[in-house]
Amino acid sequence: MAELTEDAIREIFGDKTFFKGLDYYEGGNVLTTVKIEKRLYAQVRGVLQNRMKSEPLSMK
Repeated sequence: MAELTEDAIREIFGDKTFFKGLDYYEGGNVLTTVKIEKRLYAQVRGVLQNRMKSEPLSMK
């Protein structure tokens, strides 16, 4: 698999999700990250306003 770069993440998830994640990261709210096969997972600190089911994000 190719190296996972900021450009690759931005292409996979789109600008809106990329910049939201970047804000979390730069704010110190990303606690852990892991890549397992073709999936990316992150544990973040934050406040949910609505309860929602969490699904892993698949890379193309």
